[in-house]
Order: sequence, then C-alpha cells, then structure tokens
Amino acid sequence: MTSYVAWVAALGIILCASGCDRDRGARPRRAEQQVPTRAAERHGERHLEARGSREHGNEHEEHGARYDRRLLERLKTRRCEHRAQILECDQCRYEVGAVQLSGALRDKGGQKLIRIGRVSHTMRRAGLDLTGEVAFDEKRIVHISPPIEGVARRVFVTTGDQVRAGAALVRLDSLFLGRLRSGHLQARARLEFARQNHEREQRLFKEQISSAREKLQTGTALQEARIALEAARDQLRLIGVSEKGSGRMTLRAPRAGMVVSKHVVPGEHLTPNKEVLTVADLSVVWVLASVYERDLAGLLQARAAGPLEAQVTVAAFPDRVFPGKVDHVEATMEEATRTVKIRVVVPNEKALLRPGMFAQVEVVLGGAGHALLVPAQAVVGDGAERFVFVEIGEDRFLRRDVRPGQTQGQGLEILEGLEAGEKVVVQGAFLLKSDILRQKMGAGCAD
Repeated sequence: MTSYVAWVAALGIILCASGCDRDRGARPRRAEQQVPTRAAERHGERHLEARGSREHGNEHEEHGARYDRRLLERLKTRRCEHRAQILECDQCRYEVGAVQLSGALRDKGGQKLIRIGRVSHTMRRAGLDLTGEVAFDEKRIVHISPPIEGVARRVFVTTGDQVRAGAALVRLDSLFLGRLRSGHLQARARLEFARQNHEREQRLFKEQISSAREKLQTGTALQEARIALEAARDQLRLIGVSEKGSGRMTLRAPRAGMVVSKHVVPGEHLTPNKEVLTVADLSVVWVLASVYERDLAGLLQARAAGPLEAQVTVAAFPDRVFPGKVDHVEATMEEATRTVKIRVVVPNEKALLRPGMFAQVEVVLGGAGHALLVPAQAVVGDGAERFVFVEIGEDRFLRRDVRPGQTQGQGLEILEGLEAGEKVVVQGAFLLKSDILRQKMGAGCAD
C-alpha cells in the first residue's frame, strides 16, 4: 500500500512538472504574438489609428485618423526608432506623410514655389456631368470652292495661317470666265448698236421716210439687247467678279479666321464641286454633349428658369476650366443611344480648344447646399488616393486624405477630409508629394 501511494505521488510530481514546462513555454510565445514588430507597427499604423478614431466618435468614417486633430497631437509626441520625433526625423517622417520645407522647396530664384491658402465655404451646385466633343461654330466657318472651272495658278496661304476678311487665297485662270467676259463685252456692243439703230429709225419716222413697223422692230431689238447685257452682268456678279478684267479671278476669304484645311496646289485643275480651303473663326466654338433620357426633364426645367451655365474641361488642359452657356437642346432623340444632343457655346479667344477634342461638360442646374472649396491644384494623387498638405507649423506640412467632389471654376469641392479655415498648400503640392516619394524610395529605415 505504501509503495502504491509513493508511485501515485511520483506520477503526480512528473505530470505537474511537465505541465508547468508547457505553460512556461506557451506564455512567451503568446506574448510574442501580442507585441507587433516595428515593421508591422509602421505598416498598420494608419489603420489602427483610424479604427481608434472611429471608436472615439470621429465624424469621418473613412480614413478617420487623418482627419482627427488628436492624431496630430499623438504624432507630435511619438518617437521613431532613431529616438527622434517622427515628424522631424528626416528618415522616418515620410511614413506619416510629414514634410519639412527646405530652402530648395521654398523658392527658386527668388520666386516662391509654395503658397498657402485657407479652406473656404462655397455654395455647392447641382449639375449634370456629360461627355462631349468640341466642334466648329457653324456660323463662323466657311468652306471655299471655286465658282467656275479653272486652273490654280497661285496659292497665297497654307494651313494654320490667320487671314483677314477679303484676303487673297487662290488665283485662278479660267477659260469659262474668259467666255463670260467676252459675252459681256459683246452684249454691251450689241446694246450700243441697237440704241443707235433705234435712234436712226426714230428720226426717219419723224421725217416720214421710215415706217412705224421698222421703228417698232428697232425698239424691240434695243430692249432685247438691254436684257442680254443685264444677263451677262448677272453671270459675272454670281461668280463674284467685276465687269472689267480678263479670264483670271482671285478667291478671297469671306471672313476673318484661320485656314484649318487646304486641298489645292498650284497647277491643279479645279471644279465648282471641289472644296479647296476651309477658314474658321475659332474665337468661339461649340461643345456638343449627350444628355440621357432620364436627365432630360431636370435639364429642361432648369433651362426654363433661365440661361444654363456650363463648365468644359479637356485632357489637354486638365487644370483649365472653360465656361460656356447652353444655347440649344435638340428636338429629337438618338434612338441608338437614347440621348439628346445639347450645344454649349464656349468662348475660345486663345484657340486652346480645337474641334475634335473630347470634352467633359458640367451643366450647372442650380444651388444645392454648402461645400468646402480649395484650388484644384491643391489636391494631388497617388494611385486611387487623393490628398492635400495641411500646415501644422512653420514650414511643416502633413498629408491628409480627402474625398473630392465637383469642380467649380478653378476650385474643387472637398466632401470629406478638411474643415473650413484650415491652411493647406494651394500651390506647389506636387513638390511636397515628390519630396515624400523621394524620401520613401531612398529611406534607410524603410522595411
């Protein structure tokens, strides 16, 4: 019995020892799992802080930590692996999107590269975002063809030339014109002969030498000669030449503008159905956009209340907004696309908009509440993210994600991410973004 008790006690001691060993081994492993590595902490910092900000009631649900002012306070007290404030460490500050403005970034040749502005309130405008295409103003374009057959002897212009109204474009030699001028001269000679003959018959009739019939015949011939001369003159007027001249005519610009196409060379035989030049005035262009059937009622209702303003942007000038007005809505719908064309008249004094360009058109329908506004160039991007740089101290800025809305003139609405009155970089944000990327790619402590 004693030996049995001793055996049980010994077995209990062995089991207890092995269990304690397992516990001592398991606890450190669990501790290691609970303490993240420095790399994991940096990688997940924004997501963890964003979750914490939402738990504290931050009003912005997406990327909440970057909008929370308490985040800045935490960053000011946080130290990096180099035992420096992370906002001031040149090797680590890029991790949280901080920029310390250097002299090279501040100005160049005495010219300031960075400019600060405040976020302002504006009236948000409801509108339709449409796609369209730039086209010629049909009232400001002319297609020039010769009115008669001929040979181009000299061409005075080429594509891209600016011409004034009445400027010489092409000199043309024409046998047909020569025949018309010859017929005009003959008609004048016949009229003169018929006039003299009729006057002679009138004198003879008074002297009772000639009969009334002969007098009537010469009068009829005179009238026919006048009609023939007037017809010859009309033929010359219809082709735009004077009564005096030879078989040569000059095609002239009917209006001022730019030569946008040219299809003629010296020595070429020309016919009336051949277009040789196109001259267009590009100071005003049309933008033709398509409105879906579901949006037509709102557009027509807004147009009935007054003229509709529109804003046009093109890929060639992404930072430029061209204002215009909707002056026509088509009366028919395109069956294939179920859309209605609208016409936007856009001033184009510098000829930046070129017919054929694709365009984005925002038709402003009216006010719809308030929004925050920053200059469009204040918002920069990295992939799908859009962000600005907020001033946090003298020559110090912090990246902050934003959700942009619609453009308004040179400005851009900010739907989330900023508050009215905050100071942001409104000029030079791209330089700050480049500085962050440069540091990130060359940082020695990046994992």
